[in-house]
Amino acid sequence: MKEELQEKLFQKYPKLFKQKELSLSSNVKAIKRPLPPDKDFPLRVERALKKSCMPRGITIQGDGWYWLLDQLCGCIQRCIDLNKLKQIEFTQVKEKLGWLCIYTNYENKTIDGMIWFASRLSRSICELCGSNEGNITQTAGPIKTLCAKCKIKHRIPNLPLSLYSR
Repeated sequence: MKEELQEKLFQKYPKLFKQKELSLSSNVKAIKRPLPPDKDFPLRVERALKKSCMPRGITIQGDGWYWLLDQLCGCIQRCIDLNKLKQIEFTQVKEKLGWLCIYTNYENKTIDGMIWFASRLSRSICELCGSNEGNITQTAGPIKTLCAKCKIKHRIPNLPLSLYSR
């Protein structure tokens, strides 16, 4: 996603994106590689990074899901404010296997349902241009959700039907 679109979301929903202010080094600060290296070191680094990946920003290549993410953030923040819920913070926002994937710092059934619904919607929205018209399909290779125009433009083959079914 373009830097300016990310910044719009960060400014519009500062409570949801609060963890973007963390530094990646603060997650791993307490982890020092012992000499000689032990086999638990990669596991300890992985646990520390799971705390939050938001310092990396929103890791989605195209801008097509911007409006979906904007609407989702608005709904989540309104739900939190109106129902006086504990503030949820995003720990990671990314594209995974052609889906919008969002992780939070704690679970709430209502908000988890909103995120699940947005994730399902992302399967029918081109992640590059945002179009939901025509034939939105998954692609082979790195799995992407693209419209016919973007697929032709980027010369990406279809995903075999045996690997993916709607």
